[in-house]
Amino acid sequence: MDVGQIGPGGVNRNSGRPQKVDPQKTPAQAPQVADQASISADGRDYLAAVEALSKELKHQDDGREARVREAREKLQNGGLDNQETYRAVAETILDV
Repeated sequence: MDVGQIGPGGVNRNSGRPQKVDPQKTPAQAPQVADQASISADGRDYLAAVEALSKELKHQDDGREARVREAREKLQNGGLDNQETYRAVAETILDV
């Protein structure tokens, strides 16, 4: 009996069976390459500028904390749940 000619593509003799692994054989070792990352001089300059600006802004307090606290209280107490606020937000979104 010739089983190699059954079906349009023959018989796949390995379907459904795991391949045998010989523990004595190991796959060829690829050369070890260390990953590296580097930041360009422009990137370092940009980072330094952002950090400097961030430090400067942290030391400036022109009432921001009080305004944020007030806005948070209004939001939590429902002081912003009105048509005037909704209209202002909608206009701001549409103007963008």
